[in-house]
Amino acid sequence: MNTKFYKTYKTNIYSLGDIEVKNVSLNDLIKYDELKFYELSDKDFIISVLHNQLIKPKIDLDSFKTMSDKDIEELARAFLKQEDHYSKLIKETGEFFKDFKTAFIVSRKELIKIMRKAFRPLVAFQKTVNPSNKILSKYKWFVTPSFPLSFISMINNINKEHVRKDKKVNQLFIKYFEMNDWQNLEIMVNGWKDNNLLKKRFKILADCVSLAKLSYKNGINGANVILPTLITQIDGFLNDYLNSKGFICGYTYKIKKNQFEKIKPKILPTPFNDSAFKILLDILFQESWAGKPLEVSFNFNRHKINHGESTTYGRKDYMIRAFMILDLLSNL
Repeated sequence: MNTKFYKTYKTNIYSLGDIEVKNVSLNDLIKYDELKFYELSDKDFIISVLHNQLIKPKIDLDSFKTMSDKDIEELARAFLKQEDHYSKLIKETGEFFKDFKTAFIVSRKELIKIMRKAFRPLVAFQKTVNPSNKILSKYKWFVTPSFPLSFISMINNINKEHVRKDKKVNQLFIKYFEMNDWQNLEIMVNGWKDNNLLKKRFKILADCVSLAKLSYKNGINGANVILPTLITQIDGFLNDYLNSKGFICGYTYKIKKNQFEKIKPKILPTPFNDSAFKILLDILFQESWAGKPLEVSFNFNRHKINHGESTTYGRKDYMIRAFMILDLLSNL
């Protein structure tokens, strides 16, 4: 399996020492626009982009700006080695900072085309009746804006393979998050620090990441402890979100679901958005009665887990889905 999207790029810059940068995700592209990166000068633009993609060392933007022009260009060229799309758009004119920014500006239009091309097969297979073409929804998975675009292409590639798809899809999601000591999970959760509705929960969520890293390293099934905790935080987030929209939270999840559906939040292209919120509302929070089987037979259920009826919920893929739901909600 090609795992290019799992990797970050490491290099050494004289003024900062060892540096590690991450791939550009849909969330990053949104952030570039929201923070008006494109209105900055050529040099400030390149510094802002690189700082946004920086994983290590953890330094503030002002300190990052102290790098020499030579170091900035060296880091930018290292960054471009893992971003084929941008490197192909660079047209060297002798003014590297300007060339870098121009490539990003051009790519805004190009990326829309690439995204449409990547999404089109998935949009098509979600509209067809052929079960093999509904791979994400069939196996109770979804994507969030934090995922790199290459991940979606990999999902589509699995769809074309003659393999046991449920196992292959599960492995893809699990490997994406657990590789390099759960680095992609840590990056995703760290992105919630400044979310107004997750701030008060961030320490709990960061502890869940630390526990995942520690437990699986020592052969302990961390999902047994982490998953119920994440579900309570999803629960609390939904209450806070509905309150922020002027709803008085209902006592039953049927009422909460109706309230949430009235808002109809749109985070992703329609088919992906529908699949993601279906996992939240119709799977995790589907109606459940003690001692009775679920209408949709899938053990990822808030009531069965947190009321102690289910004792076989401790699975990595369930735990990852819960983290992903929080990531989805962080984009509301």
